[in-house]
Amino acid sequence: MLEQTSIATVCHPDSAHPLEAMDLPLFVLRWSPKWQRESLDYFRKKWGLQADPYFDKYAKQKNWRYHDNIVLPVVRKVPFVGSSHKVQKMASVAMLPFVSAVGTRLGNRHATRTSNWNSREIQ
Repeated sequence: MLEQTSIATVCHPDSAHPLEAMDLPLFVLRWSPKWQRESLDYFRKKWGLQADPYFDKYAKQKNWRYHDNIVLPVVRKVPFVGSSHKVQKMASVAMLPFVSAVGTRLGNRHATRTSNWNSREIQ
């Protein structure tokens, strides 16, 4: 349980501090296409920004975080796969739809739980 006024910080993984197994569910959910789209829409609405090429480009690149931070590190650890760039690319192409589907499922489940929680709060 957290104090309502507390501030929680989640550090973004990078090459020096890669994603750990215990962090996977959080980042798969946070980087899900649905969550990214909702965050981008909320940001645009909050600041009164109009749609422009930046937002369109960002919306089309929704799986890059999955690819760079989840799929590639896993593929690189597989023996005989991690040493070949060509094989890494093929394995990434095969694995990315699976990770994206899991993220979409988690995002939808989270949205359902959140909407149920908010509707209970209102009543």
